[in-house]
Amino acid sequence: MSINPREIPTGAVRYNTDSNKMEVYIGSAWMEVAVTESAPLGGRMLVQQGGISPYNKIDYLNISTKGNGVDFGDTTKNYYECAAVGNKTRGVFAGGTYGSDDNVMEFVTIATTGNAADFGDMAQSNNPGGGGGDQTRGILTGGASPASNMISFFNITSLGDATDFGADQPFSGAYAGALSSPTRTLMFGGRSSPYTAHNSIWFVTTQTTGIVNDFGDYTNQQHSGAGVLNAAGASSSTRGIIAGGFNNTNPAGQNTNQMEFVTIATTGNSTDFGDLTQGTQMSKGASNCVRGMFAHGGTRVDELNIASLGNATIFGDLNFSTSSGMSLSNAHGGL
Repeated sequence: MSINPREIPTGAVRYNTDSNKMEVYIGSAWMEVAVTESAPLGGRMLVQQGGISPYNKIDYLNISTKGNGVDFGDTTKNYYECAAVGNKTRGVFAGGTYGSDDNVMEFVTIATTGNAADFGDMAQSNNPGGGGGDQTRGILTGGASPASNMISFFNITSLGDATDFGADQPFSGAYAGALSSPTRTLMFGGRSSPYTAHNSIWFVTTQTTGIVNDFGDYTNQQHSGAGVLNAAGASSSTRGIIAGGFNNTNPAGQNTNQMEFVTIATTGNSTDFGDLTQGTQMSKGASNCVRGMFAHGGTRVDELNIASLGNATIFGDLNFSTSSGMSLSNAHGGL
């Protein structure tokens, strides 16, 4: 027996077996209930150990609460100078080197703990620069050994290999960084031979291929006109933070504690944000869109409020010293 629509109370909920969707009655019709997936645990940051023995450790930190790192598991190989990309459920570590360069990509499920498993292969074997992306697509930029200006992409939600993006970063080199909004992935800094640091910031529209756009320049407060390499990035959906790195050209440069910010939806040069608690390169960045996190080339992890300007403060410590590893989160600005 059918139900008279007038007998259905407004706000009633049903499961539609034909569409496999939840629906709510709005007085005259049934409407699908919009469901969005939230990042678990208030955002979790994963840090891969990198270039200090035993090379394969992963720690995690709960971004919403201060505290020290907790053991997550291990990568299957010993490597450093990799890139990392995360969505709300999965983290992917890509490339790197340990005696020889690697094209291996491995993944973990961020909300759990455990060892990494095989994901697929990069489009080339090298030490990639930064990693960014959105909920479905990961972006990898550039690399060294051999030097490359290739940008590549892959589908985070399935297993498989990375593919050439079809347009290249402005110069061939290494040690660039990356950060993302839901629509754009920004890449910044890096170096080319002979160890020349760059101040370029450029971007791609994450879900497209074939076009790289100039964004502006990294504004170096400490060394006018100099670039930066081995800087880290963290972002909300609207603002990106570039932190730390090595300024200028070897051997005249130095590690910096400088932080700069950009408004991702616009273009333009970066603006001074504040300072890290110490000068560092090879740091690792992540966020939950409110709090930015930077793991230094040691055990220290700094924090800051992305929406405001000011200096970073100490968040906690990792279980290990880290150098030239990489980090990711399940709540960054690209999601």
